[in-house]
Amino acid sequence: MQEIISKNNPDLIIETGTSNGGSALYLADISEPNSKVISIDTIHRDGIPQHDKITYICGSSLSDITLGEIGHIIKKNKFKRIMVLLDSIHLKYWVKAELDIYSGFVSKGQYLIVEDTNLNRHPVLTRPTAHGPWEAVHEWIKKNPEFIDISCEKFGFSFNPDGYLLRVQ
Repeated sequence: MQEIISKNNPDLIIETGTSNGGSALYLADISEPNSKVISIDTIHRDGIPQHDKITYICGSSLSDITLGEIGHIIKKNKFKRIMVLLDSIHLKYWVKAELDIYSGFVSKGQYLIVEDTNLNRHPVLTRPTAHGPWEAVHEWIKKNPEFIDISCEKFGFSFNPDGYLLRVQ
């Protein structure tokens, strides 16, 4: 992740799935000084890390209200290099819906990263038969050839196999 951010210098990183805010803080710390992070979750937790570069949005990542807030922030700040990390609900239908929507925010030359694709057919949210992020990526990528990349898997192990998608068009 650090290598991708250092190499691509996104001025905005959108993260779905704040949880306790650790990833948002990490992203804020390793990104460029003038960059921003938007982190989205349905639950606002007390004690999440605060940082001048982080904006937390409490709401569903798929709701029109949340998407409107994101669009407003992008327009107001004139962000040009937008990267997205999907790390909310790890079920195929949800990840696929997020891919459909959030891919539209990703700038050419930036990444759309689907977290935890290693959960391929493992129990996800106590549903052993549920398909997860890996299946969503593999179905989605067939219709979206403008995203592709395998260079991030050069070490042979990843929590996000096939989940590093670079917008090339």
